[in-house]
Amino acid sequence: MRNNNQSIGLSLLVGALVLTGVPSAQAAPNTFNTALPVPQGETIWREQLVSRERSDGGPLDREVSVQALGSVLGYGITSKLAVFGVVPYFFNKELDVTTPMGRIERDTGGLGDVSLFGRYRGLKSNGTKTGSAHETEKIVR
Repeated sequence: MRNNNQSIGLSLLVGALVLTGVPSAQAAPNTFNTALPVPQGETIWREQLVSRERSDGGPLDREVSVQALGSVLGYGITSKLAVFGVVPYFFNKELDVTTPMGRIERDTGGLGDVSLFGRYRGLKSNGTKTGSAHETEKIVR
C-alpha cells in the first residue's frame, strides 16, 4: 500500500527527530493528552508518531494504512486549569477496498483537524483512601 517515497519521507522525519541534538528525551505515557501535567505558567510540548496498518480479511478486503504525527502544546493557566492545542499531520493515509466495480484506492496527506480543549482539575487526590471528609479536604488544599 505504501509507496517508496512515503517510506523514505517517514524515515527521514524520524531520523531528523533523532538527530536534533537534544541530549536527552523525556516522554509522557501513551495516554490522553489531557493527562499531561502542566504547572501554572508553564508549557509542555508533545510529539506522538503514529503508524498503523490494518486489514480485515473480509469480503471487501479492506486495507487501511496511516502514518501521522500529532503535535500537542499545553499551557497551565492556573494550577487547576490548563489549555491544549493539537495539530495532526498525516504523512500518508490510505484506504484500499474491493467493491463490485473493482478495487478502489484512496489516499491523502497533510494537516488534519486542529483541536483546542481545556482541562480543569476539581479534586486532587494522592491516591490513598481517607477515612473522613475532613482528611479529604486537607488533600484538596
